[in-house]
Amino acid sequence: MEQFALDSGPFAENPYPIFARLRREAPVFWHEGLEAWLLTRYEDCRKLNEDGVNFFPSYDGNPPIPYVQQLSGDPHRRIRKMMNPAFTPRALMDTVEPALAPTAESLLAPFLPTGRIEIANDYGEPMATRVVSKLLNVAREDEPWMVKTADDLLEAEANPTNQALQAVYPKNLADLRAFFAARLDEERKAPSDTLISQMVAAAELNEEELLANTMGMVVAGIETTKRLISNLIYLLVTHPEQLQMVRDDPTLLKPAIEETLRIHSPNQPIMRYAQTDVEFGGIAMPRGTRIYGLRGAANRDPDVWPDPDRFDVTRFLERGLPPHLAFGVGPHICVGAYLARRETAVATEILLKHATNIRLDPDHEVRFVNFRNRGPKELHLLFDAA
Repeated sequence: MEQFALDSGPFAENPYPIFARLRREAPVFWHEGLEAWLLTRYEDCRKLNEDGVNFFPSYDGNPPIPYVQQLSGDPHRRIRKMMNPAFTPRALMDTVEPALAPTAESLLAPFLPTGRIEIANDYGEPMATRVVSKLLNVAREDEPWMVKTADDLLEAEANPTNQALQAVYPKNLADLRAFFAARLDEERKAPSDTLISQMVAAAELNEEELLANTMGMVVAGIETTKRLISNLIYLLVTHPEQLQMVRDDPTLLKPAIEETLRIHSPNQPIMRYAQTDVEFGGIAMPRGTRIYGLRGAANRDPDVWPDPDRFDVTRFLERGLPPHLAFGVGPHICVGAYLARRETAVATEILLKHATNIRLDPDHEVRFVNFRNRGPKELHLLFDAA
């Protein structure tokens, strides 16, 4: 199979036909631009994700920025052990859950008289931002700058050949670091009853680890939840019979979220480095090889998922299905996965409560952003107030 561009052309517009072709013709494919092997079969991608011994998310498990999702071995286990309790359903019931519905109501309210809303940036992103801000005790007036800086960092990481983005990357990283260094100092002087204060008080992380993991929650947490909210609402609106099923039976919202995660994974690639000589599909890969598992391809593997390109809100009612890979599996499963699901559920519940006859705005084309963080760049909807 021929090489293809990631950030332009057919793949950028819609990667799924290319994923299908890769699975058929070259399930283990060398991509010259990434200088990495691409895996597209479910079993291969699952193995890459689950095996935390032979595959590390950074070259040697000790990246220059000690973000938990990039660490391996004992440092990873130590930080996960400290962070995991704050993200359990029980803990979030006390800290974040009471604010979810009021936040969604307040964000939606200004749009109800107009009968139109842009979901990705005017609803999904601020919903996710308010939650992260609550965990990290970030002031409302600091949110726009924080989100813009984090977005620019993600864009630069997703587009390594974009010289303009790369030129400002060091400054954006330094600015976000300085912002959270100041936040940590404030928490030491006047502790708050929030996650960032608990992280400081626990005294289990050094300064670099505190900075990396507060910044990581902003960069990863907001974008992922924004895309998940947008993807779910897009799929429901473009599949009106499925939307009606969810309206008729609200218990279907939970499996609808899982189906969205499967069919439109907001985070598409799993990137790992081989720690030993390994093999996929009969191809030998020496230690140090960079390998990408493509979640968007794995989650539509027809050997695992019947009729994989069909959006079906009842699919995950079936018992015995394998896990989709949207939030990972194994030691690096997303620490905030439950929270992202709850934010998405509440945001969608509130929208459906107040809006009927929801439809795409014909004056705005829906275009999806890069494959690393897959979702509508903008999602303009029209609706009738309920």
